[in-house]
Amino acid sequence: MSLDKFGRASEVRKSRNLVASASIGLAHTPDGDTDIENLKVCNVKTPTLNTDAVNKGYVDQHLRNVSNEVINNKQILSQHEKQIKLHGNDVNGLTKQLHDLKEELHTTKFPTFEKHLNEINEFISRNPPTASKHMATKKYVDDVIVITKKFIRADLKKEVTMFTDELNDKIKTSNVNLTQLNILYQNHIDDINRKFDILYKKDFKQLHDDLTTQINNLKSLVMMPKENLMHTEF
Repeated sequence: MSLDKFGRASEVRKSRNLVASASIGLAHTPDGDTDIENLKVCNVKTPTLNTDAVNKGYVDQHLRNVSNEVINNKQILSQHEKQIKLHGNDVNGLTKQLHDLKEELHTTKFPTFEKHLNEINEFISRNPPTASKHMATKKYVDDVIVITKKFIRADLKKEVTMFTDELNDKIKTSNVNLTQLNILYQNHIDDINRKFDILYKKDFKQLHDDLTTQINNLKSLVMMPKENLMHTEF
C-alpha cells in the first residue's frame, strides 16, 4: 500500500477504489441508502414506506400475526364443531361443513401465504416484485397479509352464517314465545354483523371471543328445554 508521510493511503489508491466501486455499479447515497446498479435498497432496518426493503424481523412479525389469527380461527371452528347441538341432536351436515372449512383453511390459504414469504430471498429491485427472487417491498408483504386476512374473514363469516341459518330454521319451527325469541335472536345476529363490519378496527382475538359469546348465547337458547324457555325473560 502506498502511504503518505502521515501514514495515510495515497490519493492514487483512493481514486482506484472509487473507480472500482463505480465499475460494479455500487454507490452509497447521502441519506444512507445503497444503490447496486441503480437498484436502490432503501431503509432495510426499519421499513416504513411502501418502497422500503423489508427485513427478516418485519416479515417474521407479520407472519406470526397472521399465523395467530389462523390458529385462533381454527380453534373457534373446532370448538363449534364439538359443541353445536340443537335440542340435543347433532347437526351432522353442519359439522361436516365446519370440518371442510377448517381443512380448507389449514391446507390451502395459510401455507400458500407462507410459501410466498419463503420465496423472498434475494435483492433485485425496489419496485413491486414480480419474480420469486425479487426483493420484497413493505407494500408487497402488507398486501399479501391483507389478502390473507380477507380469506380468514370470509371463512369465519361463512361459518357463522351456516350456524345462524340452521338456528333460524329451528326457531321458525318452534311455537314457544316465537315472537320474543325471534326478536332476541335478531338482536344477536345484528350484533354479530356489526362486529364483522369493524373486524379490522379492533383486536382480532378479542373479536373471536365476542363472536363466540354471541353464538354460545344463541345455542343456549335453542338447547334450553321448552318448559324453561316458556318462562324465560326477554
